[in-house]
Amino acid sequence: MDKLFTSHFCFALLSIKYKVFHYSMDAYASLEEKNRKAAALHERRKKLQKMLQQERDLLEAELKRLSIENHSRLKEMKER
Repeated sequence: MDKLFTSHFCFALLSIKYKVFHYSMDAYASLEEKNRKAAALHERRKKLQKMLQQERDLLEAELKRLSIENHSRLKEMKER
């Protein structure tokens, strides 16, 4: 009877250890996935920020060019 109890106890203990191990591995995998997604989001944001800055710089240059042209036209009109 003691052998039967011991074998059932050992089986239950192994079953519990197996479950705990898998819960731990699932938690680790979940954390890794969360970190991977956060890093990918950070990279996308950096890329978007760079693209927006380039667009701002182009628009600013165009605005300055238009401003200079308008200033020249206004000067010519005043001189007439």
